[in-house]
Amino acid sequence: MSGEPEKIDIFSTKSGSKRIFQQCDIPIPVGQTDISERQEFEHELTKLIAENLDVNEWIFKMDNEYDGRGHASLKVD
Repeated sequence: MSGEPEKIDIFSTKSGSKRIFQQCDIPIPVGQTDISERQEFEHELTKLIAENLDVNEWIFKMDNEYDGRGHASLKVD
């Protein structure tokens, strides 16, 4: 028993979960979702750092990894 397959594919990722929280007005840390290209990642990260100078550490999570794999962090202080 589960939801509709086309919806499971959309919402079962980290980006999908973040979209659900945003739609429900649940407070979440500032960030970006659905990035798939390195150039886009670099551009969005640069924008986020410039717009949020009070954030000293950024955490990156790959959508399709689980159990703590696919995570990285960058300290900018």
